[in-house]
Amino acid sequence: MSRRSAEVIEALELAGRNRSELERVLDHYAACEADSLKLRAAEFLIANMPGHQCIYGPEVDSFFCEIDSLLDCEVSDSYPIVVGLNEIADRHAPLESVIRNDIEVITADYLIHHIDRAFRLWESPWADYLTFDRFCAWLLPYKVAEFQPLDYWCDSLGCRFSEQPRRMMRTAIPLITGLCKSCPKCGRVSGLTYR
Repeated sequence: MSRRSAEVIEALELAGRNRSELERVLDHYAACEADSLKLRAAEFLIANMPGHQCIYGPEVDSFFCEIDSLLDCEVSDSYPIVVGLNEIADRHAPLESVIRNDIEVITADYLIHHIDRAFRLWESPWADYLTFDRFCAWLLPYKVAEFQPLDYWCDSLGCRFSEQPRRMMRTAIPLITGLCKSCPKCGRVSGLTYR
């Protein structure tokens, strides 16, 4: 079993009754030595979770279900969508009433699913160059905005954009490689040309 950092221990304490969910994630990855990098990723997420919040609960699920059904429609004019969104917002209580701390409501199943998915994405040709630290910063986060619901948002992106990164990388890699230069002061390589 890996020794837990002070940040992870503090986060577990802040989780309150949800501590067992977070410990289940850590135990899941600690059980197999081949998952040691996933364990580090889980520790990274848990250590950085305090202070982040989401909108949570059945009211939120109902709200977004209605929005999803409206946005699934193919329309050329956005005005009916705007009207529909306003009607949906009027029918639901203010979402501020359902704000929760991520660390108090996130489930082990959600985190394990998300971590496993992030690792599969990391193996793809458009992301396999990332260092572990960059992976943690760019691919691993379980949400992209504060107050974002804890849903399986990444799953919906995979089928829509799986081919797009390949096309972008075929075009971008030669361009990026040509732009990378070393800083004359510190020698660090950057995508920016230093003058």
